[in-house]
Amino acid sequence: MRAGKTKRTKVLRLSIGAFCLLAVFVALKVLPQAGNFLVCSETPQKADLILVIGGDFYGPRVLKGADLAVQGYAPLVLISGPPYGPGQPEGEFAVKFLATKGRPPDLGEIKLTRV
Repeated sequence: MRAGKTKRTKVLRLSIGAFCLLAVFVALKVLPQAGNFLVCSETPQKADLILVIGGDFYGPRVLKGADLAVQGYAPLVLISGPPYGPGQPEGEFAVKFLATKGRPPDLGEIKLTRV
């Protein structure tokens, strides 16, 4: 009976080891590439508006949206996102963030719309 238990323990350890190796492989090789199909690296074209998808009010999406507006790609920037804090939409935070980065809420004829 002892030999059967030792064999099961060995198989269990090997299985756990194989699972851990697979998890490390997925974490290092697969996950970093998982979102590549979402990247669109085409040259921007003129549009009616620039939509900045929420969840990044302190980051590159908001800055890129404002920069594209300044460059004249669209007359309007729409910053989406849920409310944060007492009734303050994410766009409010984004506009304040842009002001700290030298991009005022009123970019000439371009207004950053808060949603």
